[in-house]
Amino acid sequence: MPETQPPSPSIAGPETTPGFTCEQAEAIVSQHYGISASASPLPSERDQNFRIKSKGGENFVLKIANAEEDFEVLDFQSGAFERARQLGVSLELPQLLVSNSGKRIARISDEHGRSFLMRLVSWVDGTVMVDLEDHDQELLASAGRQLAALDKSLLDYDHPGKHRTLCWDVRYAQGALDHLPLLTEKQRKIVEHLIQPALQLDWSRLELSVIHSDANDHNLLVRDGRVSGLIDFGDMVYSALAADPAIAAAYAMLDKPNPLEAASQLVSAYLDAMPLKPYDRSAILPLAIARLCMSVCFAAHNASAKPDDPYQLVTAGPAWETLELLAKSSWKDLYQTWNELMDST
Repeated sequence: MPETQPPSPSIAGPETTPGFTCEQAEAIVSQHYGISASASPLPSERDQNFRIKSKGGENFVLKIANAEEDFEVLDFQSGAFERARQLGVSLELPQLLVSNSGKRIARISDEHGRSFLMRLVSWVDGTVMVDLEDHDQELLASAGRQLAALDKSLLDYDHPGKHRTLCWDVRYAQGALDHLPLLTEKQRKIVEHLIQPALQLDWSRLELSVIHSDANDHNLLVRDGRVSGLIDFGDMVYSALAADPAIAAAYAMLDKPNPLEAASQLVSAYLDAMPLKPYDRSAILPLAIARLCMSVCFAAHNASAKPDDPYQLVTAGPAWETLELLAKSSWKDLYQTWNELMDST
């Protein structure tokens, strides 16, 4: 693991958090894109997102970044889904609109003179995966195949913005342990037990690439029983390629009576479409479980800093249930079960 750790997910203060009203969002879209529309808020951890519905019935998303966000990082994200589309990836991705002044990323100011970067992207239709009661094998397999197709398109994607230090990058899982004091004794023992194999990975042996890094069940969109779209490129980073299916598998495990079985269905489909080297394959399970450990630790940190925002705990409950279920087994047994499932899928 790297010697230095990035800071924890930050709860942006009022001086950096966008605070635009729906009426102001409507004015922004009208001024910069010539679109007459109504706006409604969408959830975000530290930025501001609005659903924009034009008078003609078209839908868009207005994304106003935190004041601390770097232009280069936003350009890196936007370039990734443009590249994937150009290479013919069937996964539906947001499409960036160009402003009246010819900019893909525009700068706006609020009434206090604070400056923010903003983008307008197309709306991607579909049902958010987390809203579906049944995640059958074909749905999970389609998630694996679609993510593999995206990762293939990004293998040679190079951009200065990819070299960023991101707290959610699983290479920095160690940093989540800073928040163990916020957990109960039982919870601390669970996290310490389950995160260890990820902390022992040799990152010099892992293949690195640009990855989406957040294919969770709130970002995967479904139509006709298959994953059809993916949104939110905000956590994109240059990291372990194996981390992308691991992160998707982590969220596929939530609310499942047999979490490893659900994860194996997604990962097997991913590996069929995107074969990985043996060491990368072996890293997927520990990285997946480490991601859940990171999620509950960072949720505890964020909730303590922003107790009135329920979005900070949106995944914490299901993640704890899954971790408690996994913690009933030793890592030797978890590996054995996982390998058997992967061999049989």
